[in-house]
Amino acid sequence: MNSPIDPGNSTTLASYDAVAHEYYDRRRHPTCHNFRQASILYLRKRLRAPALRGQRVLEIGAGRSLAAPLLRQCRLPLTALSLVDRSAGMLSHSKRWKRLGAVLFVGDARHVPSADGAFGLVVASLGDPYNVPQFWKEAERVLAADGRLLFTCPSYEWASRFRNHNNPAALHQAEFMLRNGEIVQTPSFVLPLPEQEEMTANAKLRMVDFDTVRLDEIHGPLSPKLSVVNADRAPFLWGFELTKPARDPSD
Repeated sequence: MNSPIDPGNSTTLASYDAVAHEYYDRRRHPTCHNFRQASILYLRKRLRAPALRGQRVLEIGAGRSLAAPLLRQCRLPLTALSLVDRSAGMLSHSKRWKRLGAVLFVGDARHVPSADGAFGLVVASLGDPYNVPQFWKEAERVLAADGRLLFTCPSYEWASRFRNHNNPAALHQAEFMLRNGEIVQTPSFVLPLPEQEEMTANAKLRMVDFDTVRLDEIHGPLSPKLSVVNADRAPFLWGFELTKPARDPSD
């Protein structure tokens, strides 16, 4: 498998800081809004209070956190929640959760400043900007034995149709036109499913479940950019549930 290009450079960070102030404007960026809606649908099915009690939770690339409101709906304390994002501007959308006990810190998805095995659950919603081997190895490191990782990203069905699949660089980029007319490109590493599964397996994570979200599951206006998956009802979002198997003491 060919590893995606490493996104760790100052241009990438500047791009997300440039987008941060309007990223969640659903009128300006309806595609982002629809992907966020789909991620909420996926996560809501898998975040259940009984399984989360007593667990520390980490949300990577948090931006405007999805985990925080879902944990609140489960009546779970946010003192067990840590939110990390490489862009301070994106993370600022979650500052309200700090007042309720969540820990917020700026950090790289590939180098999380946390101890080994610190979290029972890691959430990475729309994690395509850092969907590279270094992230998956880091997620495995911070997960406790038998811990779970919930990861969503745009589907390859959508990305390969909407983006120029003859240009590998274009396949791994998202494009935003800002209010001021500036065009900003950000990393978005979307791989064919076999390559995605190989990358997670190489990080010693075991696939528990793979699920998808289709356009007819979303309520409200739909972005025209998503129409490429309408004809055959192909999914536009993928969701993965993975676990870190407990090590055999004999190993």
